[in-house]
Amino acid sequence: SVSELVTLIGQWLDGSQRREKALSLVRQGHGLTYSIDDLSDEATDLRQKAVQAQREIPTWASDEQKFQFWEIEDRASNLEAQAVVYHTRRAQLFRNALAHKHDLVEAHTALAEHYRASHEEAEIAGDMIGAQRSELLLREHVALLPKGIPTAKNLRNYLEGTGYVSVFSQPTGA
Repeated sequence: SVSELVTLIGQWLDGSQRREKALSLVRQGHGLTYSIDDLSDEATDLRQKAVQAQREIPTWASDEQKFQFWEIEDRASNLEAQAVVYHTRRAQLFRNALAHKHDLVEAHTALAEHYRASHEEAEIAGDMIGAQRSELLLREHVALLPKGIPTAKNLRNYLEGTGYVSVFSQPTGA
């Protein structure tokens, strides 16, 4: 009947709108990546400048002389804090996308990559609790990805600890 057709079309449009809204949120999240990277890079540069300034000032120097590197350290800390806020906001945007479309591959992929990076950072920092938390969340999103996409395969390999190694020898065949 006509009313059933109208209902079906309405449901289809609603689903299409939900998908577009979800994709928009994923794009916004990806857009924050550049800001996060820029803030992190700038903070790292400032930390290095602070260390260099600290080396140039003797330990017995006055507070006025030490103020220079303290100020640089404070600016670096502020940038790092801002990067953490953006990092958290990016994950929120990806999760919000799933609230609009729970099976959106792009959102699950983005979250899986987000948690893979968090897992790697936690392991490098020796934060075993953070690594376990990130791994658990990573596994959750990887499990929801279709098996055929390359990103899913790479993430599964990461979780299994498998990869590829190329070995080159000199002289050839040695």
